[in-house]
Formats: sequence, structure tokens, C-alpha cells
Amino acid sequence: MTKEIINVRRKNKMDILITTVGSSCEPIVNAIKTRKPDFVYFVCSSGKNGSWMSVEAKGKPCQERDKPPLPNIVSQAGLTSEQYKIWLIDDPDNLAHCYDRLMKLGHELKDQFGKTPNITANYTGGTKTMSVALCLMALNQENWDLELNKGPRVDLIKVKTGDVPILMHKWEIFVEH
Repeated sequence: MTKEIINVRRKNKMDILITTVGSSCEPIVNAIKTRKPDFVYFVCSSGKNGSWMSVEAKGKPCQERDKPPLPNIVSQAGLTSEQYKIWLIDDPDNLAHCYDRLMKLGHELKDQFGKTPNITANYTGGTKTMSVALCLMALNQENWDLELNKGPRVDLIKVKTGDVPILMHKWEIFVEH
């Protein structure tokens, strides 16, 4: 999605990004900097070593392979404490639990922002189960867009660098099937 399209959408409605967070900070930071949402929900694993640490732990918790450590996602993206919330998942490999937590997030969104915000679900980070749950949630919500960061893939491990968020056309799934 181009910046022009994002800006047209944002003129009339609040833009909210929901993103699953795993061990890689760079794609999440890229999604935030590209989309420039008004508010971000970080869907993170809980616990002392949970992915929430990448979002707001002090120091330099973002450690990419073969790169120097960087500050947390919030600092890199330039978000204030009023612009985000961490949504914890206690069992990030349990689909029913992840989906239930995201259903609760959906209710909070309606309570907090009403029915009119632009909501984008970016499923790039987190466990596969967290990503599947977020995709299921987005597919079941008419007003949610679905997004994935894509970039050059030099091996089967992960995209190394240069990823950009790409809007998925979720309605193709329903039309074709």
C-alpha cells in the first residue's frame, strides 16, 4: 500500500495497527514507519523471555542475526506511551488461546475506538500460531485489512533485510473458494 493511499484512508478515520511480535524487530519497525498508524497493538508472548521485551524493554533488546543490538521497537519507531499497548498471549502455541485473546482485543477495539477505525492486522512476527490466529480474526472482521511484510529471501530461514508491508487481498480467499 502506498503512502498516498494510507494518507487518504487516515484523513477520515483513526488508523490502528495490530501486529504479532516475535524475535525479529526490524519488520515490525518497518511496518510502523511505513504505515504511520495512530495507535499500535503489539500482540506478544508473555513471560520473562517473552516477545514483549522487544517492544519496550530498556537497553537494546532487539538483536538481529549478525547485526549490532538496537533499542526496543517503540524507541526505533518513535512511538509515545499513548500510541501503543502490549496485548499479552500466555500460550503462544495454543491456537484456541491466541484466538480467544484476539477476540477480547476485538471487543476492546470496539469499546475504545468504536466501529469506524481503519484496522490493519500485520501477521509478520510472532509464532506461527499467533499469526494464524490474527489472520483468522482479520478474515472474520469485515473492516480489518490483512498485511504481511515481504522482502528478498536468500534462504529458507527468513527475510534478511529490506522488507516492506504489503496489503493482502483477503476477499480473494472468499471469492475464489
